[in-house]
Amino acid sequence: MIAGHAALLAMESGRPVKIIYDRTEDMVATTKRHPSRTRHRTAVSKDGKILGGEIEFAIDGGAYATLSSVVLSRGTIHAGGPYYWPSVRIRTKAVATNSRRTEAFRGFGAPQSLFAMERHMDRIAQVVGISPIEIRRRNFLKPGKPQPQNKTIRENIDLHSSARPRAGTF
Repeated sequence: MIAGHAALLAMESGRPVKIIYDRTEDMVATTKRHPSRTRHRTAVSKDGKILGGEIEFAIDGGAYATLSSVVLSRGTIHAGGPYYWPSVRIRTKAVATNSRRTEAFRGFGAPQSLFAMERHMDRIAQVVGISPIEIRRRNFLKPGKPQPQNKTIRENIDLHSSARPRAGTF
């Protein structure tokens, strides 16, 4: 839309046009990330291991489809996070609404579903009474274990070092 305005002004004036928005104009005129709503139901053992669950992930595509299918696909792929789910059902949908159009940004749907998963892991930790870091360690994917999409990780992955607190972060 911004390029279209610049092109019309350039055609009318016969000169190059550069449009610079201030922060307020930018927020009003540019597209936004797909809003999403995620619902988790998870069975967890007393020692904090995920036994199974259901994940429902819905994105608001706005008035036009644009890249909603790609955003939904990436959000679906990442819905289970970096955790092992022995049994999981993931249901996803993109809905058309009477709101402004949305676009894909860095991450294409993964940030929305991963944020929801990490908040859910915090809630599991709270309910089970285990630290949020430890609950993550106990459920990390390991080589040989399938992801929710039935793809098996064969490479060595070191998720445990990323779960260690760094100086000044806690």
